[in-house]
Amino acid sequence: MNKEVIIFSDLDGTLLNHKNFSFDEILVFFKKISKKTIIVPNTSKTFSEVKKICEDSFLNNPFIVENGSAIFIPINLKLTLSNKLETQEGYYKLVLGSDLEDLIKFTNLEKCKKFTSKCSFLYKMNIKELKESTGLSNSILMNSKKRDFSLPFLWNGTKELFEKFNFIANSHNYKILKGGRFYHLIGNVDKGKALKLILKIYKNTFKKKFLSISLGDSPNDIAMLENTDYSGIVKAFSNKKLYLKKDKNVFYSSIVAPKGWEQVLKMMPPIKKIN
Repeated sequence: MNKEVIIFSDLDGTLLNHKNFSFDEILVFFKKISKKTIIVPNTSKTFSEVKKICEDSFLNNPFIVENGSAIFIPINLKLTLSNKLETQEGYYKLVLGSDLEDLIKFTNLEKCKKFTSKCSFLYKMNIKELKESTGLSNSILMNSKKRDFSLPFLWNGTKELFEKFNFIANSHNYKILKGGRFYHLIGNVDKGKALKLILKIYKNTFKKKFLSISLGDSPNDIAMLENTDYSGIVKAFSNKKLYLKKDKNVFYSSIVAPKGWEQVLKMMPPIKKIN
C-alpha cells in the first residue's frame, strides 16, 4: 500500500522562533515540504492564532488547538466525518476538551484558592502585564487571549504546592500541562489523543496507511511525540532536553526553531526520500 506522510507539528519553539514567532528563515523548505506532505499544526495556540498562520502559509489542512482540546477541519476537504459537526469560520469543529466556563468554575472552588493565589492567569492579565511576561506584540496577545478550552497561567508557587494543585485538578478530570512559557489547565485531553483521531479520519477516508511524523520541543508535546512513527525533538530555547519512552526513530536537532525544524526533518528517512 502506498503511504502518505502526515506531519504533526507544534508551533511555538518548534516551527516558530521562540522570540519573534517567525519561520521566514525556512520558508522555502516549508513550502516544499507542505506540497509533498500533510502538515497538521498541533499546538497550545488558539483557533484565531492558528487560522491566521494557516492562511498566511497557504495550509489547507486540519489543525489541533489548545493542547488537544479541539480539532478544526476545513469544510472544503473531502474527509469522512462520522458526526454532524458544528462549523466555525469555514471549518468543522470537533470538541474534545472542557469548556472554558467549567475550567474557571473549578479554579474558583474554595479548595483551589490557595493554589490559584499562586497563579497569574493569562485571561486576567492586562496588555501591559502580558507584554512584560511574554514580550509579544499587541495583536499576538489579543489572539492568544481568545481561548475556549484552556486556562494558561504563570506559576509563582513551590514545586510541592504545584503537585498538590495538579492532584486536585486530576481528581476533577482536568490536567495541567507545561508549555514553553505557560502552564495550561485543560480537560482530560492531550495532543496525542487528538493526533490519533486525525489519523483515523484520514485512514477511514482514503483506505490506506499514513506514515506519521511529530515535531515538538516542550513537555506538553510528549503525548504527541510518543504516538507517531517518527519523532523529532527541536532543541528548546531553554536548553531543557525532552526524553521519550520510545527510543526508535527519535531525532534531535542541535539548533532552535525554526532552523531546528528543518534540521530534524531532514534527518528522517521519509523526508529524505521526498526532499
